[in-house]
Amino acid sequence: MLAGLLSGIAIHSISWLLGLFCYVPVFYLLLRFRTGTSGGMLAGAVTGAAQALVMYGWIFPVVADYTGQQLFPGVLIWLVLVVINSVKFLVIFGLIGKVFRRLEETERAKWLTAPLAASIFVGVEALIGSLRGLPWIYSFLGYTQTTNIWFLQLAELGGVGIITWFLLVINVFLAYSLAWRSSTPLTYAVFLLILIHIYGFARIHMLESRSTGTLKLALLCDNSPPELRWNESELDRYVHRLFELNRQALVTRPDIVVWNESVIPWTFREDDDFLLYILGQNSSQGVSHLISYYTEGDSEKEYPSVSAYLIRPDGSVAGRYDKSELLAGVERPLFRFAGQGSLQLPFSLDNTLADHSENPFSEPLVSGYGSIGVMICNESSRDVVPARLAGQGVELMVLMSNNAWFDNSALVRLHFYFTRMRAVENRTAIAINSNMGISGITDHTGRILSYYDGMQPTVLEAWITLTDSSGNYLYRRNVFYLAISGMLLLTLVLLFYRGKTHRL
Repeated sequence: MLAGLLSGIAIHSISWLLGLFCYVPVFYLLLRFRTGTSGGMLAGAVTGAAQALVMYGWIFPVVADYTGQQLFPGVLIWLVLVVINSVKFLVIFGLIGKVFRRLEETERAKWLTAPLAASIFVGVEALIGSLRGLPWIYSFLGYTQTTNIWFLQLAELGGVGIITWFLLVINVFLAYSLAWRSSTPLTYAVFLLILIHIYGFARIHMLESRSTGTLKLALLCDNSPPELRWNESELDRYVHRLFELNRQALVTRPDIVVWNESVIPWTFREDDDFLLYILGQNSSQGVSHLISYYTEGDSEKEYPSVSAYLIRPDGSVAGRYDKSELLAGVERPLFRFAGQGSLQLPFSLDNTLADHSENPFSEPLVSGYGSIGVMICNESSRDVVPARLAGQGVELMVLMSNNAWFDNSALVRLHFYFTRMRAVENRTAIAINSNMGISGITDHTGRILSYYDGMQPTVLEAWITLTDSSGNYLYRRNVFYLAISGMLLLTLVLLFYRGKTHRL
């Protein structure tokens, strides 16, 4: 119970300090009392349920707001997520409990305790993290270190998985030290922490001078609540807010004005009155706009797409990016059977754009200032979409997001710091414009250059250092997971080997 509550708080509040020891109580239990498989499963189920109580308290108000104050969907989703989290930890700690008991039978194999436990944990988390469009079930412990810039530098070697692995090794060392009153595992944990921080410090300083140029952006943060953006009766007031913010953005004389996700809640046309007006506002300045519209479905796409358009000063379209990873159960049905979708939350204000089409090919937008990789909303919650963009040589990434439904929840802060890790993984600066969320700039070392967490409409201006992205991240991550697979294979041998245990 204590481990579940501590880990839930650590992940929910992104506490790097709690992340270093939050699972120590449950590892202590498994090591000290040799609970084995059944005891590990029970401990895991309790840990997962307690963690979920902390992590998923945001569900009720968010689902209620989205669906027009319906109570049942929020309760159902909460129960499902609690069960999923509990079962996940039941499996993880059941396996770890079995491994711990086997390893206690021999002195020669005790050194495997920490790496095997960490590998089991990360292996199961990685399988869950591979599910597309479900960011609320990604609870990697490694995200706690996104507030620790030195530890965060490990992300370039294997993303959140490798950071989680080292954190769990440290947790096991600390638990081992407590369970058997030995200072040696504590020494290992401290040494590992020092080594990781030295690596992070060195990498930041090595990368400081890396640059291919600069670019000035103006982030147009309208911070519009759903009742304003999606309510047709409020359209005039909403549009005039955007016109005024665009005027303020142009005063800063940017190269590109960056808007947020679905800021224009209708489909794109080159002769759109709104677009022509904002282009007229900057006709003498030569400013481009990266702006989000919907794109009408066609013969290949049954539903509209959530899109980002790069508009040149003359009004021509330099490029378009369509969202490639939709939110399951919100922007697309959670399941499809025989072409029919099921389990999708109803949008209380306007359900005409509930279903969307996915773009299977993520490509950067080529501007006159460099290659820009665009992510929309939850696409920064996993490493795949930004890594694919980085592999195509982007010099800057932009996250366009709409967090209006989550404005009073921890998800807003989590989203910003998830994206911070993406910058380090790919060594590319990321500009974040999040409606009613946190907006700002993170450079290629993970340093936060600007940060706005207010609810008032504003314009953030910033100079961005362009860098050639590291296109090798997915390769390094896959090598790490290949090593994890080897450790899991060793775990299976350990669990099912029927010979003399000391031979291991």
